[in-house]
Amino acid sequence: MRRWQRSLIFWFTFGFGLVWILAFFLPSEIGGGFDSEGVFGPSLLGKRLYYSTGKRPFIAMTDLDHTAVRQKAFGLSPFRKSDYNGAAEPEVYETPQGLRMLYLGVGADFAVRVCMATSADGTDWSPSWEPVFDPGSDAPILAGSSMSLSLDKRRLYTVGIEKGRSVIRSAVFDGGAWHDEGIYLRLQEPYAAISFAELPEGKALVVADSPGVPAFLAVIENLPLQASISVSPSPLFDKLKPAFLERARAISTAVDGGLLRVLIEGNGPDGRSRAALLQGTSLENLTLASGQPDGSVFAIAPPGRTTYFNDWAGTLSDFVPIVSAFGFGLGLISLVVVHGKRIGKGGEPAFLSGLVLIAVAAMLMTQVAFVYSGMPDGGIWYELNQILFYRLQFPLGSTLFGLLAAYLVSAAYRAFRIRTLDAAVLAAMAAFIILTQVPTAQFLASLFSPGLVDAGARLDSAAVEGRNWALSIANDAVQRAVGFGAFVGAIAMAMRVWLSLDRFGSE
Repeated sequence: MRRWQRSLIFWFTFGFGLVWILAFFLPSEIGGGFDSEGVFGPSLLGKRLYYSTGKRPFIAMTDLDHTAVRQKAFGLSPFRKSDYNGAAEPEVYETPQGLRMLYLGVGADFAVRVCMATSADGTDWSPSWEPVFDPGSDAPILAGSSMSLSLDKRRLYTVGIEKGRSVIRSAVFDGGAWHDEGIYLRLQEPYAAISFAELPEGKALVVADSPGVPAFLAVIENLPLQASISVSPSPLFDKLKPAFLERARAISTAVDGGLLRVLIEGNGPDGRSRAALLQGTSLENLTLASGQPDGSVFAIAPPGRTTYFNDWAGTLSDFVPIVSAFGFGLGLISLVVVHGKRIGKGGEPAFLSGLVLIAVAAMLMTQVAFVYSGMPDGGIWYELNQILFYRLQFPLGSTLFGLLAAYLVSAAYRAFRIRTLDAAVLAAMAAFIILTQVPTAQFLASLFSPGLVDAGARLDSAAVEGRNWALSIANDAVQRAVGFGAFVGAIAMAMRVWLSLDRFGSE
């Protein structure tokens, strides 16, 4: 390989990897402000406004009398699996034990659950380690959706999906835990419910939309459970909504000493979300109480300036399939040439090479015919696809892994001979993971005294949290590093084949 060819490969892969590293470690934007992404899910308690903001959303708060001062209610933690990827849609209320905040947490598995934080003064918040309500995979909470509480704070409204349309689900609090009640409100087609909030006197507000129609606010009266309701835009809010409110998304209500407060969230002309406050003694005399010229509660910070690395990484991502496609095609041709030469030479390798080429041709022909036939459940191509991929390839893969198991055990034995610090860390972590897969502390405690079993259970619970952190965070970081290296290496090899810098068809 000539010098310029080596330089081309080196600088291409180096630049590709550098852009991806910078896009991963550096922020996508610089400058801007605390809530430059917008205001989402506002909730009001007294004079204090709580809301979420940010691309990895977090809970923020400000006082209506001093909106220039805004701060985080609490930071996101890599150790809390329930809101590892963000916290949004706060709903704050008072209890005899202090203030409570329910919010939607996006977990390490990207599932959305209802979490809770507590505070004595409304400023210093302590989020719980575990969610307080998880509807499960059968009725998941829609990511990026809204949440609200009933006026008596004993019913929780979230947004779910039913047959492709969003509906309002409810959960009820029985004094100890939240329990799913199923679908509370579905709107008649073609409308879908985006957000829901209770009002006094048996009324409610709902944000609804349908394909091709901007979201609008509607008033519902005498709402029953499991109701399918027809809605239409309320003329009341057409004249009251602030000028920036091009598209309503979320609503929140509160009653404070007979004063009805309605918070409305919507998008402005620049696409960023803001919040407006309406208040009055009833729906009929609500007036805009926001302080900004556009009707919003406060002016959000200017948007940040892009660092371009995320944009460049996206462009390179579009380039990767192109390079990979060329590399795959040339690699397939090279495979045919190499095994064709072996068949021409004869002998035992010729038989095995012939099997390889027959298997490749059968797999390609079957998959292409199966896909282009519309993938029906039946027919000759369906049966061939089942035989080759599920009854032949999968068992062969399991057999190969079984043959490798002995070598894996041998390699693990050699690696765990503790002679270096690295080997000691590896052995200690492996032992910790293995021991925490079962209730080890409870078993050991039961050998000494039955009264120690509860203490052993608490120790096991703490150990499981450490194990989950090691598997989901520390191990994930290592896997990403290994995957990143393999990914860049694959791109380099594809470039070498594409540019014919390797000998074509060589063994």
